[in-house]
Amino acid sequence: MNPKFLKLIIATVLFVLLHQIVEGGTKPSVYGRVLLQKSTGRSALSGVAVRLISLDNPKAYPRVSYTDARGNFAFYNVSKGTYEIQILTGNPAVQQQNQSPPRIIEHRNIELVRKSQKLADIIITKKGF
Repeated sequence: MNPKFLKLIIATVLFVLLHQIVEGGTKPSVYGRVLLQKSTGRSALSGVAVRLISLDNPKAYPRVSYTDARGNFAFYNVSKGTYEIQILTGNPAVQQQNQSPPRIIEHRNIELVRKSQKLADIIITKKGF
């Protein structure tokens, strides 16, 4: 391997690690939980796509996270500002020819004012989800 290339890789990794330490480590900027309201109570929704869209910069590429087994999602290194959180059906990253596009089943606007901000639980009450 080229020594200059190796030095560039090491410098990049060190820069990213230093940036994370200065900006609060690996703590997420925006995080929350997606739950499904049932007649018997609430349950976590796993594998659900959560999209984060900047309302301050509409040209910015939307970011997508997926809920884990407990319904938790997180976005890291998000700048302060106003965003829309969308809960989607389907997978926005994979579009097949015969597949309908993801549908927004829930959304809310948020104002990110701190380095790390927990959102209230997002409760899905729509039938057929």
